[in-house]
Amino acid sequence: MELLRGHLAVLFGLLMRGSDANQLLILEALPGTLHQVKLESLLQEALEFVNFYTDLTTRVGATDSSAHDGSDMKPVPLWRDGTVERMVREGKSDCVAREVISFLRTLHEQRV
Repeated sequence: MELLRGHLAVLFGLLMRGSDANQLLILEALPGTLHQVKLESLLQEALEFVNFYTDLTTRVGATDSSAHDGSDMKPVPLWRDGTVERMVREGKSDCVAREVISFLRTLHEQRV
């Protein structure tokens, strides 16, 4: 459930970024009364999601590199096109989520 909340926090941040109308709609729709508290919650959930995702991609990368120890076994890609492995190698897997966190942090600070 925490993974879902974190993913939704990033999605809501993406929808809010660049749209005052979306910011208002989303903040009004979330449970609670104060927008400031709602933003703090979104920020914390997004941070936890990025930490989880970074840990996961680090482990996938470590598994991928340890599988190339000279044995004949090849790692099984999570998708046929190798998307996850390519994202891990390029270090771009959490870039969008980090940008959303930066946006949510700025929005939160502006409302303090």
